[in-house]
Amino acid sequence: MSVTFYAENERNRAPGAWLRLPATLAHHLLVALAYEPRDQVYFRGLSPHDLLARIASVRRQLALGCGCEFTSTDVTQQQLLGELAELEKLAEQARKGCSNVLLCNI
Repeated sequence: MSVTFYAENERNRAPGAWLRLPATLAHHLLVALAYEPRDQVYFRGLSPHDLLARIASVRRQLALGCGCEFTSTDVTQQQLLGELAELEKLAEQARKGCSNVLLCNI
């Protein structure tokens, strides 16, 4: 099973308008960003402004040496930073398009 993050814009066919992650990695990423994955509210759409602020906050914490709070044996700091960068690109696209970032379980 995987989770797809995508920009809520039906006309957006640009590459990078979505990000597909294995469910366990997506869950880990959402928890690191202080979203509750079991809360169905987040499926309605993540505000790109809020998402970008949360990404910046996690990066600050990692820069301060608090990586153990966000990483595990399954997800390394490098992997987390890489996925945060991809999610940030997607959130930027959503922000420019005045839309939200939606999630879809596949």
